[in-house]
Amino acid sequence: AHNIRNLHTRRAKAACALLAWSRWALTGTPVHNDLNDMRSLLKFLQCHPFDDDSFWKQWVKENPGPEALAVVMKCVLLRRTKEQMGKDGKPLVPLPQKSIILHKLSLEGTEAKVYKELDEWSRSSGPEKYRDPVTGRELYRNVGSRRFVMLIRLQQACSHPALLKKKVLEDAAIDTDELLSAGMAGLQLSDDLAANEDRLDALNLDKYASAQEFDIAYVSCKIKTLLDMLLKVREESNNQDKSVVVSRWTSLLSLVRHHLDRRGIPSVTIQGSVPGHQRASYVAKFNDQREGPTVMLLSLEAGGVGLNLVGGNHMFVLDVHWNPALEAQAFDRIHRVGQTKTVVINRLICADTIEERILELQKHKQQLAESVVARRRLTANDYDFLFAKVS
Repeated sequence: AHNIRNLHTRRAKAACALLAWSRWALTGTPVHNDLNDMRSLLKFLQCHPFDDDSFWKQWVKENPGPEALAVVMKCVLLRRTKEQMGKDGKPLVPLPQKSIILHKLSLEGTEAKVYKELDEWSRSSGPEKYRDPVTGRELYRNVGSRRFVMLIRLQQACSHPALLKKKVLEDAAIDTDELLSAGMAGLQLSDDLAANEDRLDALNLDKYASAQEFDIAYVSCKIKTLLDMLLKVREESNNQDKSVVVSRWTSLLSLVRHHLDRRGIPSVTIQGSVPGHQRASYVAKFNDQREGPTVMLLSLEAGGVGLNLVGGNHMFVLDVHWNPALEAQAFDRIHRVGQTKTVVINRLICADTIEERILELQKHKQQLAESVVARRRLTANDYDFLFAKVS
């Protein structure tokens, strides 16, 4: 049901126009961006009077915050979680243990210098005139869009210098709601965000890194850590355990695959561009414990779309997203019915970087999510929090 969360899309309008005797909306994330996501679902359910636009606007205006919506949810929401117990005291869904391990890495040498330069630029750039750190072009006079690009660039610098050669929107799991929340409604993306395709020059980052370090052959801090951990899994399990590597950057997944190929580690990639029939084939091969690839490379965008990857019991998340629901959906690809092994989720972040700030923001949003009204979209206050000086 979260696929119709945007009331203004043709998909949502078509769903709401369906004739039916009764209606159900099934979703694991009823609120993905803000309160208006619930507005769309309540409109589809014809939950009067909350399906009336004028009533909704007035009600939300008079009752800000999660408490008011929580009252409504008690009347219309049936919720079941993995942690719930049956009358017999046993879990409703018996699953093996899952552990989430946070690994904090340190950027050093060239990577640290490049990140520091980008970070200083992001703090010194004024809202009136803005130059993209990669292209050097003046792109915006819009504060929201400027900060959005800065956030993306800093995240990319935490993973691999080569990502800074990419367009801002070329391979990220970024949806329309995120762009709107960044204050970019009505902008021509071809003239703004999507124009960021030139080589690094504005900040002269090349003075910190040679061409080799911007090449796919360069082993960044995160890729080195990942490779070491993957090899350890293979060694300790006698090549019996399989792993899923998750990133929002498809270009980073390509870099990882390059290094896996060089080490003779078989892998397969599922991302948004992979057609459905091919996905099914990849999943079947990966879940075959007798053979098939031992590593699945999965884009965050594709990771929340009903994939069953119980053939793997190790997951490595290479970057953090400000929407914790997306990551939780990715975790559930391997921790679900049919899994027989202990599940280990490894999250790799760089210490003293924007990634730590995003992690803190995630925790804040997860607390709100328990009331079913978490703000998943980045607000102006969220941006202030992310770019605050780290003590």
